[in-house]
Amino acid sequence: MKKLFTVIAIILIAVPAFSQGKSRWGVIGGFTSASTNLKEIGGKNFTGFHAGLTAYHPLGLGFAVQPSLVYQQKGMNLHAPYSSSSYPVGSDFSLNSRIGYVQIPVQLQFGIDLVILRPFVFAEPFIGYAVHNSFSVNTPIGGITPFKNEWEGINRFEYGLGVGGGLDITRHFQLSVKYYWNFNSNFDNKVLPEIIKNVAGAIKDKTQFNGLQVSAAILF
Repeated sequence: MKKLFTVIAIILIAVPAFSQGKSRWGVIGGFTSASTNLKEIGGKNFTGFHAGLTAYHPLGLGFAVQPSLVYQQKGMNLHAPYSSSSYPVGSDFSLNSRIGYVQIPVQLQFGIDLVILRPFVFAEPFIGYAVHNSFSVNTPIGGITPFKNEWEGINRFEYGLGVGGGLDITRHFQLSVKYYWNFNSNFDNKVLPEIIKNVAGAIKDKTQFNGLQVSAAILF
């Protein structure tokens, strides 16, 4: 956690030094949609939210950098057949997960200034650290089993990349949309509780917590 805050401090101190125009600071928020769909598992889209602080720094020649510090919700909603030594073959279960991350995304933008409007495209690497989680597992035999802030088997650190586009309006309002990918595995299947190993084994090292994000920002 200390390393994460060190990275935050470096970004906030170093980026403004390279600014070639007036920097703008503000708030950002929106919704996040994620999906986990595999051949073995039926999945439904997960919808969460993100909110936090952002800062826009122009670099000249149409380029800009915009780091943010946000609370980001991610998760998955899955349904699959389950069988083990503890549960009979043919039992179905569902798993709903919700994990909250403190995340640092850094947008590298290129746009065209049309005075009132500035359309832009961007690439956005990000890192994050999970600070809250909740799991709800529902089986025909055991009913609903909740897990909350139990970190055994969960990789709390995340990193990935988003790409997308946006529009600045009168330099004070910003809309953007992106698709993002997580590059690391969110679960360690070796130490997960048995009841969710079946799902975690299927998604480990495969697509997970990837999705679409829509954001709106107010800059001053």
